[in-house]
Order: sequence, then structure tokens, then C-alpha cells
Amino acid sequence: MCKKMVALAVGLCITLLTCNAFAEDLHPPNWRGRPGSSWVQYEFNKPGEYSGQSPYYPTPDNGYLPYGQPVLTYIPGPGAGWQPKQPTWVLGGGGLYDPVGEPGDGWLNLSGEITLWMPNSREINPRKEVWIQLVWEPQAPGNVPTVEFLDPARPPSTIPLVRTILWQAPENDPNPWRVVYHDVWHFDLYPNPQSETFQIRGGINVDELVVDTWCVPEPAGMLLLAVGALATFRRGRRA
Repeated sequence: MCKKMVALAVGLCITLLTCNAFAEDLHPPNWRGRPGSSWVQYEFNKPGEYSGQSPYYPTPDNGYLPYGQPVLTYIPGPGAGWQPKQPTWVLGGGGLYDPVGEPGDGWLNLSGEITLWMPNSREINPRKEVWIQLVWEPQAPGNVPTVEFLDPARPPSTIPLVRTILWQAPENDPNPWRVVYHDVWHFDLYPNPQSETFQIRGGINVDELVVDTWCVPEPAGMLLLAVGALATFRRGRRA
């Protein structure tokens, strides 16, 4: 886990969104699209990927993957599995999170684990940044996700960088603890690995997962990128 994580966790930010748009890619990193970066998005909206016995291997719905396809493995706990409707819709109540949804939309009833292997740039640079966005809700009061890097190994964490409330049960709801969260998790890995494997687990329901990675260039490489960008800008102005 990154050295900054403890300091940043102290500044954990919990905010409430009042808008009706529940876009799960709410906080992409400012380095997305730079050389050495990649990203992938999973919406878990393909029911056919969850038939038969686990483990299941959901496929990406969006992203930029210049270094190869990631592999996501979903192993639900006993009695858990893919839910064809949002749990908040099934439970009902005065107000619902994303009540319309899209055909085939669903959640992963976790109570088990999600493991993602992601290939990266093979440049052996000093640092790799990993930015994880997760939309989830607890299955019971007090349940939270745990994120742990397995390779390279890092201690598990239950404290995100930012936690945003997307939906909250009304005051008269029989289960007022029902909340849909959007988390942002940030990790620094030293040095840049050629791939990383991390796991998400806990008694939660998962709606969406977005992962960005960036092999951070060395200072000299960053200077060359800046010089190249300036030269391109100047050529454009002369044209």
C-alpha cells in the first residue's frame, strides 16, 4: 500500500450527491491517457457470464488496454451470486437507487472476492500509480470493502481516499443503513511492476469497478515528454 495512503486517509472525504445521474466513473485520475497508462471498466451487466459454477470471469465494458487484457475473477460466497436487479430495487422503499436501470443491469452479491490481474507497461520505472473506483452497498450495517494487493503484496486496507454517497435510504425506511457508495482508492507501488493483482472482498454488493494504472516516467522522461509537447505546439502555431 502506498506510503501516502495513511496521510491521505486522515482526509477521508464523504460527500452527498443530489443529482440523479449515477455515472460510476465519477473521479478519473488526471493522468488518464498519458503514455504508460491504461484503464478498464466493469459494469457487470452481462447475465450470461454468471451461469454455471464459479469462478466467473466478467469481461470489460470499456477502457484503454495497450498492454493486454486484464483478467477479473469473481468467486461469490455461499448463497451469493450475480443479482439481475439492484438490491435496493428488490428491497423496495420510498426512494430507490437507479430504479430504472438498463436491461441486464445487475450487481455482484459478493460475500466472497473479486480478484483482478492487470498487465502494465514493461518499463522498469521507480513508481506505479493505481486508481480504483468502486460502487457498492453494504449487505448489513457496518460492512465495508477490503482492498488488498496480492502481487506485489501490500497490507489490506479498508479506508478509501474519497467516499461519496450516491444514494441513501429515506428516514422512514425499515433499513436506514442502506447506502450506495462510490469509493476512490489510490495506491503507489515501488518500483513499477509488469503487472499487479489485487483483491476486493467483504459483505457488500458491487455495482461497478473502474481501474486506472500508470507507469510514472522518471523525471528525465517527463522532461522529454514536455519538450516534445512544446515542439508539437510550436509547429502547430507556425502551420
